[in-house]
Amino acid sequence: MVRQSARREIWSSRVGMVLALIGVAVGLGNVWRFPYMLGKFGGAAFLLVYVLLVLAVGVPALWAELSLARYVRSGPFKAYVKLGITGGRFIGIFLLLVAVAAVSYYLVVIGWVLWYFIASVFGMYLNTDSATFFGQTLSSFWVQVLMDSLVIGFCVAICLGGVRRGIERASKYLMPLVYAVLLLIMARALTLPNAVEGLYFYLRPEWSLLTPVTLLTATGQVFFSLGLGATWIFMYGSYIDDDRSVVEAGGWTAFGDTLASFIAGLAILPTVYAFGVDPGSGPPLLFITLPEIFKMMPMGVMLASLMFLGLLFAAILSAIPAFEIYSQMRCRNSGGLEGNR
Repeated sequence: MVRQSARREIWSSRVGMVLALIGVAVGLGNVWRFPYMLGKFGGAAFLLVYVLLVLAVGVPALWAELSLARYVRSGPFKAYVKLGITGGRFIGIFLLLVAVAAVSYYLVVIGWVLWYFIASVFGMYLNTDSATFFGQTLSSFWVQVLMDSLVIGFCVAICLGGVRRGIERASKYLMPLVYAVLLLIMARALTLPNAVEGLYFYLRPEWSLLTPVTLLTATGQVFFSLGLGATWIFMYGSYIDDDRSVVEAGGWTAFGDTLASFIAGLAILPTVYAFGVDPGSGPPLLFITLPEIFKMMPMGVMLASLMFLGLLFAAILSAIPAFEIYSQMRCRNSGGLEGNR
């Protein structure tokens, strides 16, 4: 009964599948949230707990979610109806509402990233206090509307290409660029004076900082970063062919996501230590603290432009599944999104 979607698209290649899944996982949570969570909740102790939780909880959860998604060959909106679970339709509606709520907030932040990329390219905040510039961004209705509209346009354009020619192709091109940008920023950060202090904080555990709060926040970051919860990853898991290994797909997804977080930490923590900034400064780290630091660095504006561009690519790829979930609800065995295999 469940295995009826004969015309549903699947990933065309192993590399495309892996990069698409990593593209879902890697996003703002890796470059924005992970460094300040680590800075606030224990440094290297947080990092160690996080990696252990990825292996013990994150990877098995990915295997389970991807396996179920491949079995039902459906997005989360219809999956539990196909499984014959009582109240499956209401579960699907609830998951759809969760996806809408999450992406509504996420798109706003991606819009900020796009605006900061443009502002970095043209040096718009060079002669302005970074906190003031961020406040002006938040208070500008037209900047918010224009940036959000452009981001939505990018996501919809990729979705219209379908699974293979849209999502998979975009992931193949954009994910390598994301890693290249992160590595470039990391290389520059490690050459800054006093960066070694940031490395000590990042890589040398101080066990007194290991607390129950550290364990709790690291667990939350694992689920947030890997996109677990029967929505984002679930959507892409439904496109995995029966001949491909779910174990391998889940393993590579966890590895790629954790690697991106690790590199982002190596890029940001030494940088903030080099300039004497609190590593646990919270959400303002990306939009206030780092722009202020980049203004003081040689070639800092160029590095800021590259960082926001790479983050924009990663964020768009991780937002696309929300549009794909909605498309799957509307498009049933017709056209691009569920087109011919």
